[in-house]
Parts: sequence; structure tokens; C-alpha cells
Amino acid sequence: MNAVVEHEPAHQVEALVPLIGVHDDLSNEAYHKVGALSASGLKKLAVSPAHFFAAFLDPARPVIEPSPAMRAGTLAHTAILEPEALSDRYVTVPDNAPSKPTAAQWAAKKPSADSQAAMEWWGDFTKTSSGKEIISAEAMLVALRQRAAVRAHPDIEYLLDSAQFELSAFCLDEATGCLLKARPDAVRAAGEGVILFDLKTAQSAAPAEFARSCVTYGYSLQCAHYAAVYAAAADVPVVGFVFCAVESQPPFAVALYTLSEEWIARAERRRRALISLYCECRSSGVWPGYQTGCEELPMPRWLGDDGRC
Repeated sequence: MNAVVEHEPAHQVEALVPLIGVHDDLSNEAYHKVGALSASGLKKLAVSPAHFFAAFLDPARPVIEPSPAMRAGTLAHTAILEPEALSDRYVTVPDNAPSKPTAAQWAAKKPSADSQAAMEWWGDFTKTSSGKEIISAEAMLVALRQRAAVRAHPDIEYLLDSAQFELSAFCLDEATGCLLKARPDAVRAAGEGVILFDLKTAQSAAPAEFARSCVTYGYSLQCAHYAAVYAAAADVPVVGFVFCAVESQPPFAVALYTLSEEWIARAERRRRALISLYCECRSSGVWPGYQTGCEELPMPRWLGDDGRC
């Protein structure tokens, strides 16, 4: 199915001039409200323009709650890169807290004394924790152990101790005039250029598994986009892009990775094609999904000869 919307007017360059560049005072929420093409948008476009439209442009799109894995990743990100904000954003459930009441207990017309006490306790706790995300003590412990593991890595001090965090970069794509944005986790000066740093939580930080994650989750596309946008916005060369992978369970092993020049060049070619596709869809107002008609699926090469089908 194709999503069709009315033609969107082209960006007015004059109105965007104050936004172009690198900003150190823009909140994460404000950054996400800027209608520019991001790495997340490119990943959706890589599925199909209809998926991009559904995620970013559809006025009737539902609010998608973060998955447990996404919440754990955000918690780890805060603990490792913004430790001063940890207590402002999160609160842990005390060990002596009563079990959280179920929906049936909340809806009961005549709750038991224990249920009533638990509901009163949780009502008060929720009220005093207003504005903070309530997490378990176990979740906080995992995040703190991840932070300790990352900070114990011998090369992290060089990358992070003189870095700037949560910078927002905006630029106009030279080829299309499209407004682009990127928000690297950390930026460190390196000679006349900079190194960009991105933190990833992973089930496995082993080289082969993280390489698979780079393909599955579009990390290479993100790397190419962040480097290009930041270089244009800051007018400095990006001389390196480092992924820090930290595992989500003991021993919380940590590994640092860069992508090969060949891999980044391939991702950049894909990025250019997706930016052109985005501009075509904006111009036409048509956001197509998958191909029409019926397509024959070839048997996957990885299926092998073990009898599976």
C-alpha cells in the first residue's frame, strides 16, 4: 500500500539558517521535534517509504511505547554518559516495597486490607516519583555494572574524558537541499578533526555478533550519516567513528569497534540513494510500500541441506 499526502513545500533556506551548525544547548526532546532527516529516518526508508511515513509523518500515528530492551539501553546510556542525570530521571523501587497491585486489584470494589495497603503505598510512591521513570533495583544494578565495565576499558578515558556529549548537528544536503540532522553520543577533538563515539548495548559484543548487529540494526548507515552531517555542520573533518559495545549481562564485556573504509563507503552510497528517495517522495507526496504484483522468493543460501524447509 502506498501512503499519499499533499505536496510538502520545500525547506526555506532562509528560515533554516539559524538552525544550521552544531548546538550544545538543545534537549533530546527538542532535537527530535525538528523535522529533518535523521539516521533513524534513513533506516525506516531502507524498509520502505511507507514505513518512514508511518513512523514520522502520519498525523494519526500511534504513540509507540519503548520496548524493555530500548528502556534498558536508554538507562545504560544515561548511567554511562550522563551519570549526573541518573537520579533526576530514574528512581528505584525499595526492597521493602509491597508487590505492585495488579489491574484486577486496582479495579476491585472491595479490595482486601493487604491490597488496599499496597495500592496506597504505590499511589504515594508514584506521586513522589513524578517525572521519573520507576525501575527495579536489579535494572539499576545492571546499568551501574555496565558503567563500571565501560569506564574500566583502557581506551575509554582517551575517548570520553575530553569529549562533548549530546551535541545536535544540522546541515543542508548539498545535492538536494534536504535538511539533515544527527546527534552523536560524544564528540572528541582529534588534531584538526573530531572522533565521534556511539554507545550500544548488546547481547554479545563479540566481533562476529556485533558485525551482525551492524547489519541488522543499520549501524553502518548511522555511522555514515553521523559522520557526513557532523562534518558539514561543524566544518571539521570526522577522522574516526568508534562504536562502544557493552553487553547486557555478566560479565558486561566491552569492546570498541570501527568500520572498514569499504563498509563505510558502501553505507554512504546507500545513504545517498535513500536521501534521493526521500526527496522524491516529498516532492511527489507518494510514499510507496513494497513492490506491487507477486514476487518469487529464492531459497535462502543459509538454509543448507539439513532437511529444513
